[in-house]
Amino acid sequence: MSVGPGDAWPLGDTFVPDGTASVRFYQYKALAREASAATLVQLEEAAAGEKDALLLEMARDSLASGGIAFPRSPRAKANTVTNGTTTSP
Repeated sequence: MSVGPGDAWPLGDTFVPDGTASVRFYQYKALAREASAATLVQLEEAAAGEKDALLLEMARDSLASGGIAFPRSPRAKANTVTNGTTTSP
């Protein structure tokens, strides 16, 4: 979840789903948002062993749509707040 658009995927080919469903939600979301061939394979493998019905549905929906990538608007201008260099408004 700490990577931004265009940053390298930090986990490589290894993905271990967490034991807590709320953590897995964010893990699956990160995999689906990256939407690379490798992360979608990892998400598919995780979904195959998922027992939580809502997480399984989310993973299947993400796989069916090819991920949940939302590119930034070309009109959006990065500034110190949006690029994370400050927390002040």
